[in-house]
Amino acid sequence: MKIQYGIAGFVIGIMSGLLIGLAEMKLFMRMHHQTIIPFAIGITVIVAAITGVRTGIKMAKRNLTK
Repeated sequence: MKIQYGIAGFVIGIMSGLLIGLAEMKLFMRMHHQTIIPFAIGITVIVAAITGVRTGIKMAKRNLTK
């Protein structure tokens, strides 16, 4: 059960990280910092994916104890 929730959290984290990265890209383009864009988006996606996995595992633990 933890694996399923972890995978779901990973996918949701990546998708939300890409959406946040899109907003960052528009912000950095307005500030004329095009060289930072790939690094900022990459870091955002990685952090969102890790957060999604951690949240998914916590939800699995919570649902298994009920």
